[in-house]
Amino acid sequence: MRNNYDGLVEPWKVDLIEERARRRGMKQLADINDAEQEIILAVMAFKFDKAKSNGASEMTAMTALIDRKLLFMRRSAARQKLREEKYLQTQPGQIEGAPGPLDVDFERTMQSTCDVQMALKHLDQIEKEVCQELSNGKSLLQIARGLGVTRYKVERIVEGIRQRFESFGLGAWVGAS
Repeated sequence: MRNNYDGLVEPWKVDLIEERARRRGMKQLADINDAEQEIILAVMAFKFDKAKSNGASEMTAMTALIDRKLLFMRRSAARQKLREEKYLQTQPGQIEGAPGPLDVDFERTMQSTCDVQMALKHLDQIEKEVCQELSNGKSLLQIARGLGVTRYKVERIVEGIRQRFESFGLGAWVGAS
């Protein structure tokens, strides 16, 4: 059943979204409906001004708006697919071609994992070593002995790591609230 948006949007604009989505390769009705839902707010917010249109018709302006939104959606989907592929490459024992984890928070977990990997790239060498030792279950004292520094130095390093992760929006990964 087609959504008419209770008269908030002219029917030709809804038809145009569907037509442009099909031209962009969307075949499934569910995909087209998702695109429509994604684009409709921008269509509703768009105010055509003939004086600023350089001679373009409202249809041309609306087509450009819809095409930009569809392109953005396609780019977002491509980036999401790359993040998923990177995530799956980090998973030990993943069988080639097998579906990914069936976790309802899979997308959030995958994005967070990629964000953590990005944050780790910004750490100093000693911070990376401390992270590695912490992930191996070593205590601060054991790490300090292994690095030849005081336990307090390791605590300061861990606090620096915590602050760095929090600055990336990853406070939950380091026990911050």
